[in-house]
Amino acid sequence: MAAMMNGNTATQDGLSVPIAEKLQFFRNSDAERDQLVQRVLQNYEQLKHEYADKCTDYENEIASRRMWQQKHMQLDRQISESRQASQETNPFVLALIDGDGAIFQDALYQSGATGGADAAHRLHTAIRSHIAERYPDVSTSHWSIMV
Repeated sequence: MAAMMNGNTATQDGLSVPIAEKLQFFRNSDAERDQLVQRVLQNYEQLKHEYADKCTDYENEIASRRMWQQKHMQLDRQISESRQASQETNPFVLALIDGDGAIFQDALYQSGATGGADAAHRLHTAIRSHIAERYPDVSTSHWSIMV
């Protein structure tokens, strides 16, 4: 593959290409390479900025998560303290019932004192169930109930 040069043309394998065209081809190729390198450098700079932004966002998320975890722990402590304080007190329920005109169940009424005791037990159980529904996180076993 010998190339011969004479004047303005280069011959290779019998093909004749003007040197000016070859030179222009190289210049175009160099220009395309320069443009490609410029785009790569611009993309690299853009990616560096985006990466820095993501790193900042990530650090902010870590700080935010830690803050919320601390708040969660504080609130858990407050709830525990509140529950403990409520257990140390003597909670009570006072139920006032105006029985004028109330219809008493005939079976309880006919049982006399036993029916009255059964009615009081039913009322006591219903009140304790109501307290348990209203305060599900608090044990109702130590509540005093007065009717």
